[in-house]
Amino acid sequence: MKATISIFLPIILILFGIFVYNNRSSTSIEIDHQGIVDTLVDSGVITASSKLDEELLKKRTIILTKEVNQYSAKKIIASLLLLDAESQEEEIDLYIRTDGGWYTDAFAIADVINNLKAPVNTIAMGNASSSGAIILAAGTGKRQAYPNAIIMVHTNVTDYEEEFDWDTLNFKRFLKFWKNHSSVPEEWIHRKKDESYYLSAEEALEYEIIDHIISKE
Repeated sequence: MKATISIFLPIILILFGIFVYNNRSSTSIEIDHQGIVDTLVDSGVITASSKLDEELLKKRTIILTKEVNQYSAKKIIASLLLLDAESQEEEIDLYIRTDGGWYTDAFAIADVINNLKAPVNTIAMGNASSSGAIILAAGTGKRQAYPNAIIMVHTNVTDYEEEFDWDTLNFKRFLKFWKNHSSVPEEWIHRKKDESYYLSAEEALEYEIIDHIISKE
């Protein structure tokens, strides 16, 4: 019985969310951002909405503090698309604190950011590692970091002379991205062994991964 309920509960929640959204008063102009976003997330990872999340989204603020994967990417992308549809002039703030994750999902977020009309400010806090650094560098508004943030850039290990397999294609987009969004040395990307470069906020500014360090001064 419990197994049956656990299978059908996500489906019921999605259907209920769609029903509520489709039956809103036609005269209402208030958008239930969080409810729509949660409905868009895969049924296996629907999380309870909080008042804090709702208020932040109303203020055009998104926070990434999880692994970058297909689920977190889908929620972030859905949020970005909704906010861009609501206003293409107002800025969107995307705060990043992640140990990294899947490059495929990071590039998906980066591509969406770069094709929105609304400017997206990216802000590193704590640490923005690996795929988190990609999202940070992809910002189209102000790319920023708090003074104690650490930004980590991975090398991309592959044999570039091989045929165009997945690794080679992944390497080429990796190299192109960092050329277009930073002044990271190309030799960092051409390494034949896995290495990680940990940068302070000041070093990230020097390599043009960010444009500004947040300070009260």
